[in-house]
Amino acid sequence: MTEYVMKFIGVKTITLQRQDRKCVFWDVISNGSKAIWNESGCQTVKEKNQTVCSCNHLTFFAVLTNPNNITLSASTLKALTYISYIGCGVSLFFLGVTLFMYIMLRKQKSDDSTTIHQSLCSALFLLNLTFLLNEWLASYNNDGLCQFIAALMHYSLLCTFTWFGIEAFHLYLLMIKVFNTYIKHYRMKLSLAGWGLSAVAVIVCLSLKKYGKYKIYMKEGSVSMCWLTDPAVLYVTIAYYALLFLCSVVILSLVAVKIVQLGKSDSSLFEKGSTRRNVCTLVGLCCLLGLTWGIMFFNFGPLQVPALYAFSILNSLHGKKGNIYTIVTKCGPYTGGNTALEDEHALYPVYINI
Repeated sequence: MTEYVMKFIGVKTITLQRQDRKCVFWDVISNGSKAIWNESGCQTVKEKNQTVCSCNHLTFFAVLTNPNNITLSASTLKALTYISYIGCGVSLFFLGVTLFMYIMLRKQKSDDSTTIHQSLCSALFLLNLTFLLNEWLASYNNDGLCQFIAALMHYSLLCTFTWFGIEAFHLYLLMIKVFNTYIKHYRMKLSLAGWGLSAVAVIVCLSLKKYGKYKIYMKEGSVSMCWLTDPAVLYVTIAYYALLFLCSVVILSLVAVKIVQLGKSDSSLFEKGSTRRNVCTLVGLCCLLGLTWGIMFFNFGPLQVPALYAFSILNSLHGKKGNIYTIVTKCGPYTGGNTALEDEHALYPVYINI
């Protein structure tokens, strides 16, 4: 039997490496009147930058590529999109209200904590806004516009992660270190770290042309948005959050230990109902430190769909939680009894409704 060998050379090596490939031919006989792609009689050999097809017959041949991230159905993606858009819309509104409240209260002497919270809300506001505009702007098929909105969304995401980390660092100074915490030009240094480092990273990515149209594949097709086009940059972004996440978890654990120690030294801090309030405070701090974003680490295997739903619901409503925090801290915190955290520094009061 004669063997016919064809080589399909890939232009983009990275793209080929991330896809499943299959040699097929256009079969107009086997399925009656409906022609289909058929792989019978063909063997596929996958190499680094090419695909070799060995078939025992001649006809119209092709290599079908199946991206490895085709795991979501169209209905699941549609549901996640609606949840994300509604959640981000709600967050955008409440973040706007929160920032308005900060502006109205600007005549009051603001402390470092207020400045950090305001910066975090600003980063989240920009992130939600760019996300809501992304798909609409991507539909214009303008490369320059797409790169701009992708860079802006990446910048706001990096800023959000950084301010999560700054929240954790500030909490560490106030609750754990306590003494000798004065840092010269503290707010200026925090602002440079929170806004400047992310700007440098995005400028480098822009110069290397790492932004553009990105496709999210489904079993029934794909949708496009403006985002990072280089997987390596995306992995670095995730690694950056993972590092901040680990630091925040350690600091939150130390705060929890601090609460227990305060309770042992002063039993009045753990009067009736205070335990529940302390737990709610820790849950609130999980949101404030961005720990809910850690759900993305479970985005694999059978946990993928539940993790995506939990991630979309919790994080798209992040702005609502920030608004509640601002109302509690700026418009009168709960006074029905002190918690361990309130007694120590009166900085991170109880979340009344989370």
